[in-house]
Amino acid sequence: MTTRKSTTKPKRVPVSGARDILNVNNMKETHKYRWVNDIDNRIQRFQDAGYQFVTADGHLEDDRPIAGEESLHNTKQQSKGVVFKNVGKGTTSYLMAIPKEYYKDDQDSKQSRIDQTESALKNASGQDGRYGDVDISRAGRVGKL
Repeated sequence: MTTRKSTTKPKRVPVSGARDILNVNNMKETHKYRWVNDIDNRIQRFQDAGYQFVTADGHLEDDRPIAGEESLHNTKQQSKGVVFKNVGKGTTSYLMAIPKEYYKDDQDSKQSRIDQTESALKNASGQDGRYGDVDISRAGRVGKL
């Protein structure tokens, strides 16, 4: 008597079907994750800003210098266990993470520059020779020039 093993086939996704190849599960709540394309020295820029590679076992590469430390001559090769995906046209994207506090600081800095630009636009609207209205709407904020 022979026994037949029950095997389950992996779910097939048609070539033309919608695929979410950059979806990530089991992330740490303390970090912000993102995929970074390995073009134009972006990986090194993200590392210098405090991002770390995510390894295949879900951990972060903690053995690199912290953001702000001098690391120009201490650059390490990335380990073979980092998570990456080929995203097309010869581009590889690596999964990287940063503590949420650093991420929030970066977002606050970007928002500050946007606020300064909007403020300059609003102040310029009262000058001679200018007329009309421009409405600026954004999630949670509405302003009128």
